[in-house]
Formats: sequence, C-alpha cells, structure tokens
Amino acid sequence: MQHRGASEATQARILEAAVNAFAANSYDAVSLRRIARDVGIDVALVHRSFGSKEGLFVAVMDHVFCDSHASVRSEENLADSFTDVLFERKDTPAPNVKRLKIVLHSFSNATAKSIIKDRLETNMLAPLRERLQEPKRQRAAVLMGLMLGSVILRNLLEIDGLVDDDGEAEAMIREVIETLAR
Repeated sequence: MQHRGASEATQARILEAAVNAFAANSYDAVSLRRIARDVGIDVALVHRSFGSKEGLFVAVMDHVFCDSHASVRSEENLADSFTDVLFERKDTPAPNVKRLKIVLHSFSNATAKSIIKDRLETNMLAPLRERLQEPKRQRAAVLMGLMLGSVILRNLLEIDGLVDDDGEAEAMIREVIETLAR
C-alpha cells in the first residue's frame, strides 16, 4: 500500500526498519526518530508516510502478517493454509519468531494492544468466520488460539514434538483444524 510522502522504496526501508525495531523492543521503546535515523532520512518523512507511530505500527502488523491474512481469504483448504503458515513452508515477509516478538513486545501498551486486536479481527477473525459453520465466533477464536499457541510452542519455546516433527504433530493439528473448519 502506497502511503503519502516517501517513495515506495523508501517506505519499504522504513517498514523494514520498523519491523526490526518492534521485534527487538517494546512498543514504548520504539521511536520514529530512531527508525528515521536507521533509514537515513528525516523523521518528518516517516510522519508524512505513515502519519504517526500508531499508523506505522498498523502498517507493520499488516505487512508481517500478510501471508496469514491471505491464507484465511484463500480458496485453499484451511488446514493446508494454516499448516503452511505454522510450518513456514511459504515465503513470508517475516519469520514466525519475528512476528511473535513484535506482538509479545507490544501487549503491555494499550494502544498497541488495541491495534493488534483490531488487525486480528479485521484481517483474520472476520474473514475466517465467513468460511466457518456455526458457532462461527467460537470456531474462529479457537482456530486462532490453536495457531498462536502452536506458533509460540514451535518457534519461541522450541517444544519437542513441534520442532523436528516427524509429521505426527502436523497431522494432529491438521485434524483439529479440519474438525473446526467443518
């Protein structure tokens, strides 16, 4: 998405610097000045391009989760889409670990938490509910919980059985997704 202000290439550099900053620091510790300095531009250009820190954070969330958003909207089988994201079999703008770090570092800030919840609702839960049978709200929430929990256990905590999987855990996850996706 082209924002006003910087060229597309500069916006991509700002976004990448912001992804790295939010993955490494709490939301409160990230500064637009630091991101601008990392990119080698004036902070005013970051403001003109993304409006505010909140606007930049929304763009970061949409960017790093765009493959997950696409998987929910895809005509592909949900179990195939979700396991591809979970086991990182498709190119992604950010690996699962980096995405999780962005989310986990941001929960303590009310503004960031609100943005995360809004982006999850808009980009994942609402389109997912459209694909599911009743009770849609609960099925979508349980599917998201399964995915988030599995990604945390696999990528952050590196729990045996999800890392170096021989296919059994994936088959179990697939079965649960298929059951909920009916």
